[in-house]
Amino acid sequence: MRVALAAPPWPLFNRPSIQLAVLKPFLLQELQGVEVRCHHPYLQVAAGLGTEGYDAISQSGWASEAVGASLLFPSMAQEAQELFLKALRERGVRPPPRLFHQAREVLHRELHRLVHHELQETHLLGITASLNQLTAAILLARLFKETHPGRPVVLGGAG
Repeated sequence: MRVALAAPPWPLFNRPSIQLAVLKPFLLQELQGVEVRCHHPYLQVAAGLGTEGYDAISQSGWASEAVGASLLFPSMAQEAQELFLKALRERGVRPPPRLFHQAREVLHRELHRLVHHELQETHLLGITASLNQLTAAILLARLFKETHPGRPVVLGGAG
């Protein structure tokens, strides 16, 4: 059985996911014959946006959740963008004009890449949702279920 564990955006990019680091050895110890792989798509999102843009978004719960929400509910993308900009401005951040659109594009691309390329042989996907990760986690779960409808997804974490 192949299990994938994923930490979606938007935790701080320079801190590893302690959740995955603890859960992987536990699963390997408790389940005979299981293969566990950890995925950190937030690192690819940070690379795609640049650390400055990623950091600005990850420091704001409202801004980070607005990016994922705009992909979950495309009809609300304009409202999500307004919330994103307001949240960053309230933190004293002057975002570049296209940061919201770039964040949406990079998040969409990296989650699709993960699901369609790295998770093809995955039997069960576990997703952690803690700091600023809820909408990205739900988006990842939805993409995985659309691609692999019969395979289970488990969501956990503080969020």
